[in-house]
Amino acid sequence: MLVEKKQVVGEKFDIAVAAVKTKLLTTRAAADKYGVPQTTIMDRIKGRFSAKILKVYCLQCFKAK
Repeated sequence: MLVEKKQVVGEKFDIAVAAVKTKLLTTRAAADKYGVPQTTIMDRIKGRFSAKILKVYCLQCFKAK
């Protein structure tokens, strides 16, 4: 079963990641404050997914339908 994933991009997401990287907020606090999934913030910081990979993945999902 293929699960659709939303692409999380935008200014709030970038601010949340920056706040965690500079240790101003924890991932949980940043997720709550900016409305971004905590796991998405952690994935970006740990380098699991870059913005380019997410964009390509989402484009492939929509083309498959």
